[in-house]
Amino acid sequence: MSSISVKDRLIGKIASIEDDNFLKALEEIILSLRNEDQEPIILSNEIKASIAESELDIEGGRLVSHDKTMQHFKTWLKSK
Repeated sequence: MSSISVKDRLIGKIASIEDDNFLKALEEIILSLRNEDQEPIILSNEIKASIAESELDIEGGRLVSHDKTMQHFKTWLKSK
Protein backbone atom coordinates (compact mmCIF):
# COMPACT_ATOMS: atom_id res chain seq x y z
CA MET A 1 0.00 0.00 0.00
CA SER A 2 1.48 3.33 -1.00
CA SER A 3 1.90 6.24 1.36
CA ILE A 4 -0.42 8.27 -0.89
CA SER A 5 -3.32 5.85 -0.36
CA VAL A 6 -2.66 5.81 3.40
CA LYS A 7 -2.70 9.61 3.44
CA ASP A 8 -5.93 9.66 1.41
CA ARG A 9 -7.59 7.23 3.84
CA LEU A 10 -6.46 9.27 6.83
CA ILE A 11 -7.64 12.53 5.27
CA GLY A 12 -11.04 10.97 4.61
CA LYS A 13 -11.34 9.71 8.17
CA ILE A 14 -10.24 13.04 9.64
CA ALA A 15 -12.69 14.92 7.41
CA SER A 16 -15.56 12.86 8.82
CA ILE A 17 -14.75 13.65 12.48
CA GLU A 18 -17.16 16.15 14.02
CA ASP A 19 -15.84 16.16 17.61
CA ASP A 20 -13.77 19.36 18.09
CA ASN A 21 -12.04 18.01 21.20
CA PHE A 22 -10.98 14.88 19.37
CA LEU A 23 -9.68 16.93 16.44
CA LYS A 24 -7.69 19.20 18.76
CA ALA A 25 -6.17 16.17 20.53
CA LEU A 26 -5.29 14.63 17.18
CA GLU A 27 -3.68 17.89 16.09
CA GLU A 28 -1.58 17.98 19.27
CA ILE A 29 -0.40 14.42 18.64
CA ILE A 30 0.59 15.20 15.07
CA LEU A 31 2.37 18.41 16.06
CA SER A 32 4.25 16.68 18.87
CA LEU A 33 5.41 13.93 16.50
CA ARG A 34 6.68 16.49 13.99
CA ASN A 35 8.57 18.57 16.59
CA GLU A 36 12.14 17.27 16.59
CA ASP A 37 13.26 20.03 18.97
CA GLN A 38 11.19 18.58 21.78
CA GLU A 39 12.95 17.69 24.99
CA PRO A 40 13.26 13.94 25.59
CA ILE A 41 10.86 12.43 28.09
CA ILE A 42 12.59 11.61 31.37
CA LEU A 43 11.27 8.39 32.87
CA SER A 44 11.36 7.77 36.61
CA ASN A 45 13.09 4.68 37.96
CA GLU A 46 9.66 3.32 38.89
CA ILE A 47 8.40 3.60 35.31
CA LYS A 48 11.63 2.10 33.94
CA ALA A 49 11.23 -0.85 36.33
CA SER A 50 7.60 -1.29 35.25
CA ILE A 51 8.62 -1.32 31.58
CA ALA A 52 11.37 -3.87 32.30
CA GLU A 53 8.86 -6.06 34.16
CA SER A 54 6.44 -5.82 31.24
CA GLU A 55 9.16 -6.84 28.80
CA LEU A 56 9.90 -9.91 30.95
CA ASP A 57 6.19 -10.77 30.94
CA ILE A 58 6.16 -10.56 27.14
CA GLU A 59 9.28 -12.71 26.83
CA GLY A 60 7.76 -15.23 29.27
CA GLY A 61 4.50 -15.44 27.34
CA ARG A 62 2.48 -13.99 30.23
CA LEU A 63 0.00 -12.19 28.01
CA VAL A 64 -3.76 -11.89 27.73
CA SER A 65 -5.40 -11.11 24.40
CA HIS A 66 -7.36 -7.90 23.97
CA ASP A 67 -10.56 -9.86 23.29
CA LYS A 68 -10.15 -11.95 26.44
CA THR A 69 -9.44 -8.84 28.51
CA MET A 70 -12.51 -7.04 27.13
CA GLN A 71 -14.70 -10.07 27.84
CA HIS A 72 -13.36 -10.19 31.39
CA PHE A 73 -14.22 -6.52 31.97
CA LYS A 74 -17.68 -6.88 30.41
CA THR A 75 -18.40 -9.76 32.77
CA TRP A 76 -17.01 -7.78 35.69
CA LEU A 77 -19.12 -4.71 34.84
CA LYS A 78 -22.29 -6.81 34.64
CA SER A 79 -21.64 -8.09 38.17
CA LYS A 80 -21.48 -4.53 39.59
